[in-house]
Amino acid sequence: MTNNDTQTQPDAPATTRFPRWPLWARVLLAPLIMLIAAFSPLLPQSPLYFFPDAAKWLSDPANAVGSAPLLLTLAFPTVAALFLVWLAMTRLQGRPLRDAGALWTRASFGLLGVGLALSFAVTFATALPFQSSARGVEDIGSPLWVGILAAVVRAVFMQGFPEELVMRGWLMQVLRDRPLVAVAVSTIIFGVLHYFSSGGQESAGERVLYLLNPTAFGFCAAAFVLLTRSIWPAVGIHAGMHLAHLAGALMGVAFESPTIWITSAIGYAVAGVVVLVLWHRRGGSTEVVIDR
Repeated sequence: MTNNDTQTQPDAPATTRFPRWPLWARVLLAPLIMLIAAFSPLLPQSPLYFFPDAAKWLSDPANAVGSAPLLLTLAFPTVAALFLVWLAMTRLQGRPLRDAGALWTRASFGLLGVGLALSFAVTFATALPFQSSARGVEDIGSPLWVGILAAVVRAVFMQGFPEELVMRGWLMQVLRDRPLVAVAVSTIIFGVLHYFSSGGQESAGERVLYLLNPTAFGFCAAAFVLLTRSIWPAVGIHAGMHLAHLAGALMGVAFESPTIWITSAIGYAVAGVVVLVLWHRRGGSTEVVIDR
């Protein structure tokens, strides 16, 4: 072969290592991931449908030893959310999972505690004055320690951490260059997804009123993400609400009534506004940063 025989090959077109879906598709991926994670415990539980007696034995709250394997499946949403958010962050955003908040630093424990304390304060302060309107206390199960353990696993690993990783981690990173839009979108989507949640609603109208509470604490959680650059206060707020309900059940305090949903929503909304004001006074930011 001579030099004359050699032909210059055109440069290959540049390939995008991290193909970006349209913004609307990445936004709508958040509720999809959240729903997949929420229903992920059904995957390990599904074989039990073929063995009704075994399912009954495992799900019996009085069966402390036998119910342990079923209890572990309630932590599957955390595993599913971590995997799916990692996949979305690395393939669609070109960023590591830690940028969605899946990291633990020296500040994380304290920030988690702040969220827990706030949720307990709001939950009890807005429920205790209206106990006459409440609808009874939920039985946490027997023996007591099994009911408490199940409630803690649900609050932290089934709801608090995975849902906040998706809604305040992934979704706010998708909208990271528009912080206030990120707060608004994550708040609205999170609230709407709770329309079918079970919280003692007795009519379609009460389902709408019930949405005020998750929408408000979602707003408060998103505001804390901007201020603290961490999802751990959001996890604390979310899990803290459920743990406060557990503590209330142990003390005979009930939380299910439209009046309590509304007052609780006002409490979270006020807290969220205060946090946003603090964020603004500290100079705000041009993007959502999660590094603590």
